[in-house]
Amino acid sequence: MLVLKYNYQQVGLTSDVSNLFSKMEQKTEKPWWQPGLEMFARFSAWIFAPVIAGAFLGRWLDRKYDMEPFLFLSTVGFAFFISMFGLIIEVSKEYKKIENDKSKIKNKK
Repeated sequence: MLVLKYNYQQVGLTSDVSNLFSKMEQKTEKPWWQPGLEMFARFSAWIFAPVIAGAFLGRWLDRKYDMEPFLFLSTVGFAFFISMFGLIIEVSKEYKKIENDKSKIKNKK
């Protein structure tokens, strides 16, 4: 991320506005809701992306090789297992983050 630093006094901004911009530049903490939303998006992507891709691939393979339900069901089932495997990995990562945060808070006390 590129952050440009200006001398706000030279630009003609008042000290109140320059203090506001300085505080905005220093703020690096995420809002309280952003980590939860990011986690929801990652989990949702692991649920839907493999299954949707498997459905389209299975439909295409069924039409190409004239094996009507077999390849569709096989690819969707395989995509489901990929989805579950990805979710297990993501959930374990999040669980480790939560445990690390708890231990940091516990150590500060």
